[in-house]
Amino acid sequence: MNITMHAIRGFRMRRQHLIERAPAGTMLEAVEAVHGIQAQIQAHAYFAIAQRVDALSAADVDLALWTDKSLIKTWAMRGTVHWLPASEEPMFRTGLFQIRRDWIDRNWRSSGLPLEQRQLLFDAVLDALAGGPLGRQEIAARVVPRIGAWAEPYLTESWGGIYHTMCQYGLVVFGPSSGTNVTFARRDSWDTLPAVPDDPAAPAELIRRYLRSFGPATVQDVTYWLGANLRDVLPVWKQLTEEIVPIETDGKTRWLLAGDVDALKAMEDATLPVRLIPAFDPLLLAPRDKSELLDMRYHKVIYGIAAWVHPAVIVDGRVVAKWTYERKANHVVFTIQPFTRLNKRLLPAIRRDANHLARAIGREATVCIASE
Repeated sequence: MNITMHAIRGFRMRRQHLIERAPAGTMLEAVEAVHGIQAQIQAHAYFAIAQRVDALSAADVDLALWTDKSLIKTWAMRGTVHWLPASEEPMFRTGLFQIRRDWIDRNWRSSGLPLEQRQLLFDAVLDALAGGPLGRQEIAARVVPRIGAWAEPYLTESWGGIYHTMCQYGLVVFGPSSGTNVTFARRDSWDTLPAVPDDPAAPAELIRRYLRSFGPATVQDVTYWLGANLRDVLPVWKQLTEEIVPIETDGKTRWLLAGDVDALKAMEDATLPVRLIPAFDPLLLAPRDKSELLDMRYHKVIYGIAAWVHPAVIVDGRVVAKWTYERKANHVVFTIQPFTRLNKRLLPAIRRDANHLARAIGREATVCIASE
C-alpha cells in the first residue's frame, strides 16, 4: 500500500488536533490524543495544549493539575517530565515500567548504589511524605538524620535523583510547586489515581496508542518515543502482528493499525493549516526520523544540543521556520526565523495562530519576521 508523506503528515496532525482543534472544555481529550505533554518548559507545555483546544487558558491547566488532579505531573516517556491524564496514567505507568525496568535497574547498579540501599531510600522518602507534598530540601531534612549522609546527594540533586526512579516505580508524583521549588507527593495520596495495575497487556496498549496518533511508524520510532531499548520493545511489537499493516512511502515501510487505513487514505488531498508548534511538542518528538518533518539541512536549528527541541512553524505539515517569544506587559512578541524566504501570503495565518497561543496566557500577539 503506497501512501504519500503528505497523507501521513495530515493523518498525524488530525489525530493530534492540529487541523481541527478540540472544542472548548475538552482539554483532557486533547491531551489524551497525544498521550501526554512533555512539560519541563511550563510555558511551552501550556502552548502545546492550547494549540489543540479552543478557548483554553493556562489557569485551566493549573486547575486540572493541582485542584481537580485530572492531569498528573510525572516522569514518563524518555524519562522526561510529562503531564499525563489521570485516566491514562495507570496504564502508562505500568506499561512504561514493564518495558524500562531492566534499563532503570541496570543504571542504578552501574551507579554503585546497591538495590537494597535504593529500597531503603524509597521507604524513607515515602515515610517523609506521609504528611503531604514536600520539596527536596524538606525531604532531605527528614531522611538524612534517619539513614545517613550518604543519602543526601540522591535526595537533593536538582535534575531527578531518587524521585525520578520513584515516579517510574509508581511511588510518587509531582506536587504543586512551592515558589520556585518543585515538590513531590506520594502517589497513593493522589485521590484521582488508583494503584498501579499489574497488567501484562499495558505495553502493547502503549504501542497501539502511539500508532493511533503518530503512525504510520516503525518499531524504531516507538522505541525512540518510549526511551527504551529495542530488545525490550521488539517482543511487545510482535504481539501486534495481527493488528498492523505495512504502509510504503518513498521506499520506506512503516506500520499502522489496520483500522486506521481508511483515515490515512482520506488525508491524501487534505489542506493542512499553518501552525506554530511549541518547544518539545509531541508532533516534533514522536518520529525518530526527523526528515519526515523538515529538510535535514535545518535539523540543528530545531533539534539543538542536549536534546533541546525548539519551537517550529509548520506549513503543509513541514517545518519551515523556528520561532521564539517574549512576554510584554499586555502582549507577546513572536519572532519568526524562516529557513528560507517566507511567502508573505502565510503571514495572516501565522498571526492568527500566534494570537491563539497568546490568548492562552491572557495576551495579544505581535509577530515579527527576523529577516525583515
